[in-house]
Amino acid sequence: MTKTAQTPAAEGSQNINKNLTPDEDEITSHSITMTNGETILSFGGKQPDTGLAIAIELEKQYPNHLVLIRAGEFLHAFNKSAYFLNRMKNFKLTIAGDEVKPHIRAGFPVRNSKRRLWRIMQDFQVPFVVALGTKSTGYKLFHSEKYTEKASILNEIPDDIVHQVIADLGQESAVTRARAAQLLLKQDVTFRLKQVAQDLYSHCITDLSRMPKDYRSSIGKDIHNVVSAILRNVFLYSRTKSRGDLLSLLSGEVDLIKHLLTEAFRLKLFHEEKFNFRAGLAVELGKITGGLLERYQNA
Repeated sequence: MTKTAQTPAAEGSQNINKNLTPDEDEITSHSITMTNGETILSFGGKQPDTGLAIAIELEKQYPNHLVLIRAGEFLHAFNKSAYFLNRMKNFKLTIAGDEVKPHIRAGFPVRNSKRRLWRIMQDFQVPFVVALGTKSTGYKLFHSEKYTEKASILNEIPDDIVHQVIADLGQESAVTRARAAQLLLKQDVTFRLKQVAQDLYSHCITDLSRMPKDYRSSIGKDIHNVVSAILRNVFLYSRTKSRGDLLSLLSGEVDLIKHLLTEAFRLKLFHEEKFNFRAGLAVELGKITGGLLERYQNA
């Protein structure tokens, strides 16, 4: 029988699941149960479309458990579980979903962790359930009832905490936007322009040195050329008389670096947290550049 060739993505997915699956010692020491050892979470024959939908179903089956869902090379927690990770371990919270049904999410990478996943889970010291797999292949559940006496920690998180956190994060974003506007009004934006450009350049150059050689000479070279051009034009800004033209050029370069960073993330050259930070710098640089350009166009 001819063996069907697997795509690199499928092979990578299997390798991650294999590396994460608990061994016999971990099953014993962490009291882990694997549900029948079979692919599960069919939910009536229809797989949920999102990690959030899976998490909601698992929360019904395993109340007062920390729920984590594998998504690519990350394990994601949603809503109450995400809030728990934030409060107990200072994991970063992000707002996900659309404006109609927003939710909060936290997570951590699993491929490059220096410790085994199940050791990390033990550190949380609450009952947990972890879903490993993919939407296409289904998921396998690993759960532990250890530390049930501490389940009340999760139970005590208010049901409306999601709305509270989203409101708080929204206020933080509003404050950030207000500060950026204040910089423009005070006309001392040149300092921040240079600071953001230098930070973006430094992080990208460090990233390039760690890329696989093949990527370093392709997309890595493109990123290097663009961030170098951005930094050069930012330093020219205070010295040139043609600031409007220079800002137009800089705006295009910022759009290009956003595209290149997104491509690098798609190619899995950045993990999510690293990508979000660099993309955030590029977005801020674009907002500052756009504000300055609008000022010169309206002058």
